[in-house]
Amino acid sequence: MKYLIFGPTSSTGISEDTYTLLLSLLLLNNEVLIFSTTNYENKILKCTNKKDKLKFINISNEKFLDFLRDKYIVASIGAIPYAYAYLENYKNIFLNAKKKIAYVAVEAELENGLKKYLLNFDLILCNSFFMKNIIDKCTNKKVVTQVINPYINLEFKESFSRNLENKIFKKKYILAMADYKSRPKRKGFDIIFKVFKELASEFKDLNFILKTYEMPLEEERRISTKIGIENFILINEKFSKNQVLTLINKSNVYFSPHRTEGFGRIIAEAMGLGTLVCASNYSGNLDYMNESNSILINGKLIKIKSYEYNSISNDALWFEPEYNDCLDKLRICIKMSYKNRQIFINNAKNNIKYKYNLQAAKTKIKSLLKYES
Repeated sequence: MKYLIFGPTSSTGISEDTYTLLLSLLLLNNEVLIFSTTNYENKILKCTNKKDKLKFINISNEKFLDFLRDKYIVASIGAIPYAYAYLENYKNIFLNAKKKIAYVAVEAELENGLKKYLLNFDLILCNSFFMKNIIDKCTNKKVVTQVINPYINLEFKESFSRNLENKIFKKKYILAMADYKSRPKRKGFDIIFKVFKELASEFKDLNFILKTYEMPLEEERRISTKIGIENFILINEKFSKNQVLTLINKSNVYFSPHRTEGFGRIIAEAMGLGTLVCASNYSGNLDYMNESNSILINGKLIKIKSYEYNSISNDALWFEPEYNDCLDKLRICIKMSYKNRQIFINNAKNNIKYKYNLQAAKTKIKSLLKYES
């Protein structure tokens, strides 16, 4: 079968959900094209696979038109308004497709106004059951929604930020990541700050690293001044994927007191790499986190304020981690014996390896879209 994928891309390449879908389709012997916006250039590229690695080839307009003359399936990937925007801007391509698929990510209850976007597709894909429940509620199950466990690619080449290598690797460290551009309130930035400031004073033999990026310079200066503790380190720097996985891999504990996550890819990566994870007992991360493989933070559901999040219903809820439980659970992680730590880590690595490998994604996609071998 032929597939045309409209997927979010950036200067660092395609999104990992897009990567999972493309590689799975290729491994099932399909012809696949992607509409790429990498480096702000709109291109149609032919996708190829070499040793489970994606390669992209420029094709001519003539070859693209030939592709469209036969039956094809189109998939639009990204946040719901963006996935729908592809459909609106390339309506004829979508209308002539054999099937229209949306592969979307959501983190909180959807505003009913988004229903009109979702109902334009024949099939909706997402990567957690938490997301599926939100989409089903919004659409009243008028569109089939299916979960694809994404491919958690843990391969990386060890890479360090030159300015930070000596500073951050002198001691064992507790790591949290809350990208400033990705709604810091949702990521629990404020909670991380309070917890790390208190525990950094208590455990002076450890570093506490809060990694973010695209934080405004004035905000970085304000927060850095407010920290005032040598072993509480704020990193406001964009890392490559290799640098991110290196930082995670060398951490002693990964801490995520999030209010909501659609899936929580970095949490899954930390577990797969063998880092003990302490995270909120809520949202998409519960697809792979449990009491046998990680430390779960207690809390309660509260109403989301309109200024904290876009495109949500008036009654949307998210999780508020209990501050004292965050402290207690991180202390448990820090003081845990080597033997008990290894039990958690081994359970976590086995779970990620079993559920989120490329073969599992390929098998699910084959089943969902009724491929022929």
